[in-house]
Amino acid sequence: MKKLYYMALTVAGILSAAAALAAMAERTETAVSGGVLRFHVLANSDAESDQALKLRVRDAVLAAAEPLLAESGSAEQSAEIIGNNLELIETAARAEIAAGGFAYHVRARVTRDVFPTKEYGGARFPSGEYTALRVEIGEAAGRNWWCVMFPPLCFARTDGGEMPEESKAKLEESLPDDAYSLVTGDGAGIRVKFKLVELLGELSKH
Repeated sequence: MKKLYYMALTVAGILSAAAALAAMAERTETAVSGGVLRFHVLANSDAESDQALKLRVRDAVLAAAEPLLAESGSAEQSAEIIGNNLELIETAARAEIAAGGFAYHVRARVTRDVFPTKEYGGARFPSGEYTALRVEIGEAAGRNWWCVMFPPLCFARTDGGEMPEESKAKLEESLPDDAYSLVTGDGAGIRVKFKLVELLGELSKH
């Protein structure tokens, strides 16, 4: 009987620890996603011409958005600014589409989308649901492209290099210490925590 009692206590302890870890991971995921605005462009199809057009539309939208967000201090403010300028965003995208000789319609909106884990300039953002500027070209059935619009990692083209100090400072300002360490830090503890947040993001898709 005592053996069963101690086994029950052990199981209860494990379940309690698991619940605490899950709650911690959920809080961290919320903090990270709340401090970031993503940018998501969906191509009409996987045809080479449509994929090339997707990148040109990306550049046109970023050129239109960069001055709008120059003074933005948070992801929430950035999302509000973009949401108030969707017509301008669509106009920029539409002009690039027409310049390429295409007649695709385009739709821009601020949404909540699920993103995979992605690295930008030394920062690693866990998979999960994020607020994003979503630009759909034509049927929006092709491979997509994404980046981080706030802090301004899209504009700095950080996929292959280090995050600019200005972007790093804005990221640090917009995230709690533990979330910032999760995104930019290293070490075994941080890696374990990152995996928990990543797993939570994967589970949120189902």
